[in-house]
Amino acid sequence: MRFTLSLLLCLVISSFQAQNRSVTFQVDLSSQSVSNNGIHIAGNFQDEAGYPNDWDPGATQMSLSSNSIYQVTVTIPDGIYQFKFINGSNWGNEETVPAISQVGYNNNNNRWVVINKDTILAPISFGGSAPSAMKAVHFIADLSQQASINTPVHIAGNFQSWNPATSAMAEL
Repeated sequence: MRFTLSLLLCLVISSFQAQNRSVTFQVDLSSQSVSNNGIHIAGNFQDEAGYPNDWDPGATQMSLSSNSIYQVTVTIPDGIYQFKFINGSNWGNEETVPAISQVGYNNNNNRWVVINKDTILAPISFGGSAPSAMKAVHFIADLSQQASINTPVHIAGNFQSWNPATSAMAEL
C-alpha cells in the first residue's frame, strides 16, 4: 500500500511540474528590409513546440501582427530556452545578439528566456538588446559564498513594484 501511495503521489506531483505554457515571441523589423523568405525564429524550444528539430532556421515562421512586428505563439513546458531571430529561412540571415542580451552574458550569441507561466515577450528590435525606447539591464548575483540557496532566486525593485515573487533569476 505504501508503494502505491508513493507512486500515485509522484505521478500527481510530476503532472503539476510538467506545465505547458503559451509563449509568444515577437520581433520588431522596423529597421530592416524583410526577406522574401519571411521572418523565422530558431531555438532549443522547437522540438518541444512540435516542430521537427531544434535550431531549424526555416521551420518556425513568424507572421506580421502589426506595423513591422512579427510574432509566433508556441506551447512549451516550463524551462530556460535559447533562441534567435532569422530574417529569412537559412543560417547566415540570423541576427547578431548584443552581448548584454546573450546567454550567460558570455559571447554565446543566443537570446534566452525563462518560462514558468504563459508569456508574451515584448517585441525586441532585430539585433537589438531591448524593446523600442527601452534599455537592457543584466542583473548578476554571485551566490558562491552562500552555504545554502533556496531556488529559485528572485530579484525585486521599483522596476517591478517591489514584488519578490515576480522576477525569478536564472542560472545560465
